[in-house]
Amino acid sequence: MTPACTHGPTGHFALYLRAYWPDPTALDGTWRPPAVTRTTD
Repeated sequence: MTPACTHGPTGHFALYLRAYWPDPTALDGTWRPPAVTRTTD
């Protein structure tokens, strides 16, 4: 089976994080999400 898309997006890319009922640290800016890392197959 071949995947429909074998490459990443071209152009502008945005990554959003949804935080439902976040801890106070997420709201006051002291918590930082983990870094996003590009992967390859």
